[in-house]
Amino acid sequence: MYALDAQLIICNTYHLALRPGAEHIAQLGGLHAFMNWQRPISTDSGGFQVFSLGAAIRDGVGKIADIFPDETRAEIEIKGDRTPLCKIDDDGVTFNSHLDGALIRLNPERSMQIQHQLGADFILAFDECTSPLDSYEYTREALGRTHRWAERCLTQHAKTKRDYQNLFGIVQGGAYRDLREESARVIGGLPFDGLAIGGSLGKSKNDMHAILDWTIPLLPCSALAKLRICSTALNAALIYSTAPRRRVGRATAR
Repeated sequence: MYALDAQLIICNTYHLALRPGAEHIAQLGGLHAFMNWQRPISTDSGGFQVFSLGAAIRDGVGKIADIFPDETRAEIEIKGDRTPLCKIDDDGVTFNSHLDGALIRLNPERSMQIQHQLGADFILAFDECTSPLDSYEYTREALGRTHRWAERCLTQHAKTKRDYQNLFGIVQGGAYRDLREESARVIGGLPFDGLAIGGSLGKSKNDMHAILDWTIPLLPCSALAKLRICSTALNAALIYSTAPRRRVGRATAR
């Protein structure tokens, strides 16, 4: 990664918690020491796995090739025999481990605790990443959870954070303009260190561009300054969704 001149690495909280385990990584000095990487690190919250192990299995979306369902050659087929590996409630999410079937519980407090143990520089609030195929009614319900979880993340972060760690709130709302605008105001009004724009980002790239146009002007100026800084570091807008994150991992973001 140094040879590629990568400026930042994004690590997966859910998978690291499963193995080798956040406690083990903390004992070894955190992710920087564990990976021998002295540049910035960000961890997601586990919120993307709420989508990838839930609605993505149900709806058959989630990979780079079909993150925008309207632009994939293959028609989406919703298979009734595909059982999601997580269950969402108002407190958090229960996962069935893809490794051994064990039950794993993540909620705002636990996500913060794990990310504090991992020791990344930029950490993300626990949210519900919805499917591009979710209805308006469900997306509004999920948005309410995301907003309540954001406040719980801030409370837990204040208790156990390391001084250098920055907590980013995540704006959600799917492809629905009023929900995106509501979330930008709510999350933008909370005392986060920075903000991210989360998926689902619609069914096409045009949808994504529209969502960004609705959302960015409503974010506070201080967050926009950090967005520009992070954009420079990542060579991409700071968008919290599977396709840009995976492309950054492959050094093809733009």
